[in-house]
Amino acid sequence: MTNNIKIGGLIYNVNYCEELFTEQNFKMFGEIDYEKLVINICQKYPRQRQSQTILHEIIHGVNDHIGADQNENSVELFTNVLYSTIIDNKEFFKEMIDNGSRKPNK
Repeated sequence: MTNNIKIGGLIYNVNYCEELFTEQNFKMFGEIDYEKLVINICQKYPRQRQSQTILHEIIHGVNDHIGADQNENSVELFTNVLYSTIIDNKEFFKEMIDNGSRKPNK
């Protein structure tokens, strides 16, 4: 996976760590640091979990950028639905991205 992602014009560095813990010492899949522009992802979990966690942290980044609610439950629900929509429709999204990067026919 790539190590950088742009969210709202800011470039975040994506780091893969062995383990991540909250301040209360609970294990985490990932976290985003808005000040340091870093997304940390725990790499000990399967690739699918890592991908879903990156999307989760991106949604937090988007919400921070637009000043939206950061309710963890809402972010998690939205992440799950969006992730499954992308995975279940890979060809659609690939074509959408490919067509968006091509110059239109005249």
